[in-house]
Amino acid sequence: MVEQLKDNTAVKGIRRELQDDSDKLAERMDRLQAAALDAFGELSKETREGMANRVDDGFSPAEARKYGEATVKIMELIHLGFKAIEGNFVRDMEAIIGPNAYKFEADGTVTFDVTKLGGKLSTGSLGVEQDQLKIVILQDAPILNEGDEGTP
Repeated sequence: MVEQLKDNTAVKGIRRELQDDSDKLAERMDRLQAAALDAFGELSKETREGMANRVDDGFSPAEARKYGEATVKIMELIHLGFKAIEGNFVRDMEAIIGPNAYKFEADGTVTFDVTKLGGKLSTGSLGVEQDQLKIVILQDAPILNEGDEGTP
């Protein structure tokens, strides 16, 4: 068995929220990557099928236009996807620190102003010391039969 001090309510909430935000970010990135890979595959297929229309070592004007438009669509997909992911991520992080505690600088860095901290990190403390919190006893993990091992 393992003994650990119990997280206070606010800490537990932030840890759970951070895990949820991490999972959402990973899922959004996976979806965007899948859409982009599909678009890359479609363009690759188009270029392969258009080989009969090749002029010398380059592309015919019609091919160049078609492939250019498809390339721009991929760029748009990625651009808008990253913009949406960033917007969702910023919204999630604002819930934790508040909308006024940070600023995006022109060089891409983000500055933090602790005097404007808000959101969930502004939760007031009860003033209870960690050693006064309840001790939680974590039981050893039970041996589980997941159904594919056969019965003991």
